[in-house]
Amino acid sequence: MALIAGVQYSGTAAGTILPCGNGVVISTMTTTGNPTTVTTTTPHGLASGDSIVISGTATTPTATLGVFTVASVVSATQFTVAVNVTGGTLTGVVSKIPARMLLCDGSSYSRTTYSALFAAIGTSFGSVDGNSFNVPDFRGRFLRGVDGSASRDPDRTARTAMNTGGNTGNLVGSVQTDEIRSHTHTYTPPVFSHDEDQNGAGLNSFIAGAAINTSAAGGNETRPLNAYVNYCIAF
Repeated sequence: MALIAGVQYSGTAAGTILPCGNGVVISTMTTTGNPTTVTTTTPHGLASGDSIVISGTATTPTATLGVFTVASVVSATQFTVAVNVTGGTLTGVVSKIPARMLLCDGSSYSRTTYSALFAAIGTSFGSVDGNSFNVPDFRGRFLRGVDGSASRDPDRTARTAMNTGGNTGNLVGSVQTDEIRSHTHTYTPPVFSHDEDQNGAGLNSFIAGAAINTSAAGGNETRPLNAYVNYCIAF
């Protein structure tokens, strides 16, 4: 499955698809319907089932911004796209949230208005009452696959809910706070001793002193090299 990096609209019609770095310009794209028809000025090189991300600053074709799957290839310069499965997530590298997507910021939404998304994720990520549910809150968090029976997370049963009413323990949606694995840093400094013998000659020696802890060092958290993105979820 190919991943298209993005479609950047210019004005209300033209845009550019970037499949594997080969630019393809969109001449027209319908703004309604699912599947949606896309026509390009040059061969697109896509296949049925390929995934594309359409984003940008367009005003008129806002309904066509979002995450799509190529439903069918009509010709070398035309294909149709369908919105990805509800509940699927997108790692977004644009500030504007695409259409048919919600920012994964822990917000609460109506179970009726977003019934398909609620059916997909339920209250895994929290629920303030019986009429609403929370989307995931991935802001400032690194994501980790559910441990299941892999036993790679020694604290899987102690995981807490992301929001009130959400899943805990070894289930999707549970979270953990910052932690450093238990360890010690011990330093035993030598102690200098000076004595004199019966003739007044100096006797110097070193003996082990009391163990002390090292001073604190480092920053505000333990983290790998990272970059900010927006996580979005399809509805």
